[in-house]
Formats: sequence, C-alpha cells, structure tokens
Amino acid sequence: MSSQIKQLAGNSAWLLLARVSSQGLGFIFAVLLARFLGEKGLGQYSFITTSIFLGNTVSSFGMDTLLIREIARREKVDRQLIGNAIWLQVGISIIYIVVLQSLANQLPFSTTEAITAIRVYSLALIPLAFFSVFSAILRGAERMDLFFLMNLGGAVFQIGLGIIILLNGAGILAIASLLLLTHFLSAILAGWLSRRYTKDFAIDWGITKNKIIDFSRQCLPFAALAVVGLLLQRMGIFSLSFIASERETGIYSAALRIIEGSKLIHFAFLGALLPRLATLQGNHDRKESMRQLGGSGFWFLFVTGVAIALLITVTAPNIIKWLYGEEFRAAILVLQIGIWVLLPYAWTAKQSVQLVATGHECKVVWAHTVTFVAALVIYPTLVLKLAGAGAALALVATELILAIVFLASGSSSNNPFHTKLST
Repeated sequence: MSSQIKQLAGNSAWLLLARVSSQGLGFIFAVLLARFLGEKGLGQYSFITTSIFLGNTVSSFGMDTLLIREIARREKVDRQLIGNAIWLQVGISIIYIVVLQSLANQLPFSTTEAITAIRVYSLALIPLAFFSVFSAILRGAERMDLFFLMNLGGAVFQIGLGIIILLNGAGILAIASLLLLTHFLSAILAGWLSRRYTKDFAIDWGITKNKIIDFSRQCLPFAALAVVGLLLQRMGIFSLSFIASERETGIYSAALRIIEGSKLIHFAFLGALLPRLATLQGNHDRKESMRQLGGSGFWFLFVTGVAIALLITVTAPNIIKWLYGEEFRAAILVLQIGIWVLLPYAWTAKQSVQLVATGHECKVVWAHTVTFVAALVIYPTLVLKLAGAGAALALVATELILAIVFLASGSSSNNPFHTKLST
C-alpha cells in the first residue's frame, strides 16, 4: 500500500505542478486580456475559446480517457491504437472547422473582427488533435513529469507572445492568431516528448474502414461523456452569451476563471488516480487498499474544498479588485456563489473517475445526461432572472443534482472500488 500511495502522491504532485504552471500562466493571460480588452472584449474571447474547446472535445471523441486507461492497463503504447486516434480526431476536427466557418456570421458577435477571429482560431483544432493524443500517451504511461514540461512549455509560449502583442495594442483577431501559433508549438513539443521518452512509442499510420468503425465504437461512451460534461461546465457562458450580453458573459467568465483555478488539487489527485486504478483493476489483492485510498481521497478533497470555498467567499471583493479592477465589481457575487460548487464536485468527480477506470463509463454518461437535461431548464431560468449570479447558482445546483443522481442510482454498488463515506 505504501508504494501505491507514494506513486499516486508523486504523480499527483507532478499534475499539480502542471496545473499550477499552465493554469496560473493562463490565468495571468486572462487577467491581462481583461485589463486590455475590457468586459466586452473578454466576453468575446470567452465565447470564441469556449466554442473551439467544445470542438476539441467533440473531435477528441473521448479518446484521451480511453487511451489513458488502455495504455495504463497494457503498460505499453499500442501503435495501432495511437494511429486510429490521430486519424479519427483529425477527421472530426476538419468537419467541425468547416461547420464553424460556415456558421460564423450567425454567432452572437457585435464586430466583424470577432467573426474573423473565430474563423482563424478554429484552425487550432488540427494541432489540438495531435496535442490531445500525445498528452494522453504521457498520462497513460504515468510520465507526469513529462506532462508537466509539456504544459509548462505551452503556457510559456502563450504568456510570452501574449504580453508582446497586448503591449502593442492587439485586438481579438491578433489574440486568436497568437493562440493558433501557440497550439502548433505545443503540439510539436508534446510529440517530441512522447517520441523521445515514452517506452515502445510508435504510430501505425495504416487506416481501414473497419479499424476506424471498431475504434469509434470503443470511444463513443467517452465521447458522449466529454461533450455532455463540457456543455455542463460551459452552459453559463453560452446562456449568458445568447440571453444576456457580452458584458455579463465577461463578468461571469472572470469569476469562472477563479472557480476553475480553485480545483487544481482536485484535478491533480483525480488525474493521477485514473491510470493507477486502471493499472490495478485486475489485481484482486489490492482492491481493498484502493477502496481505502478512494475513501480517504474523497474526504481530503471535500475538506480542502470547504476551506477554499470559505477563504474565497470572504476575500472575493479583494480578489476581484486586485485581479480585474473596479470594472468587474459585479463578479464578486458571482464568485461568492459559484465557488461552493467545490463541495459536490469532490464527490461527483471521484465517482466518475472510479467508474470509468473500472469499465463502467456508461453509468457516468447516464448520470451526466440526466443532469444536463435538468440544466437546460435551470440555466435559462436563473440567467433570465439574475444574469451572472443566476448562472453561478445554476452551476452549483447542477453539480448537486449530479451528486444526487449518482447516489440515487446506486452507481457504485457494483464497483469493486466503491468506498463508504465512513472509511
């Protein structure tokens, strides 16, 4: 048990460093954007990046999670699996790019520059496809140290080039072009790290119709989970963009950046837990140890979440003023409400990871789908009444609903890694 804890702790530490470095620098970049572009510009940026990362989620088709699990289970890189993943993700990316290019004029933008920006940035889906696959290889092989270097490199590219163009009065189109270049550089770095340091790394570029169909079927549950999960996370931005205004979207986005940043410890622990569980799934001698680890992990994440939520609730006025300035004062209440999503998230995220690692991903898809249906009613209703604060309330409410669905469905009753809360 001690060796497993050490490995899990070490991997979690590297993932935490990766999150802190990439999200920390990304957060600084977002703050700079807020300062230079204002509420409206940040709202445009948030909608554009959310649209493209939705495309990346659609095009990845759940492959990253499947690759992590299968590489961890087999303890080697399957060249055919990697080749299928790249071909499928690039193909879906091209389709999404064509659709987005044709619909750009119909999107809720007030300037032609923003329309051009989303068309330019949509091309980033191609390097993002390669980056996603190489990232999954490193995580599945539990080379979290290389994963850290990969994320750090991408963040440095973005913040370094970003400061230069912002100081020269860049607009949203220049920002989109910068992000496109950053993703190409990050994909090159990720590919080099995977090829140079991962055991048995190879790519089978051969492709057949039957191979792609079979691989797509394996990915389908993960794809559904990834898309529904992202829609739930970003429904506040989409709801505000279409129902409220660019200003309200910018205010909510500013608070959401802080909320997402507060999940760094959660992401690190859960990211390390998935390949560990997948590797040990068939080992009956270690299942009890993993049950105890899961139970202890949940309470650690829950208590950490409570402490972070209390701290941010009290200090929200100072945080918003220091990071964004008086212009974003309306984001204080949004942050004070939305930060409490950390409490139910500690449970829902752990349950999702355990079920996916042990082959029960369809149960996770079902729970998220039920929650998404409820969110389709909750978000518009609350946004219409309370704007950004309503979106924050909806964020917490939908996470609570997801937790209730997991508990009510008894989704962990057949899971060998199920943990009682009393552990």
